[in-house]
Amino acid sequence: MKDALKRRMCAFLGCFLFLGAINWFRNHDAYFYDNKYNKNM
Repeated sequence: MKDALKRRMCAFLGCFLFLGAINWFRNHDAYFYDNKYNKNM
């Protein structure tokens, strides 16, 4: 029972961190590209 719960918690945290990383990378790329284009303008 404990192992199953631990595995479920690890899966939940892993999924949460994975989505957070994707969101952060998307925001970071948008910020970087905006700065690059603004410098060119």
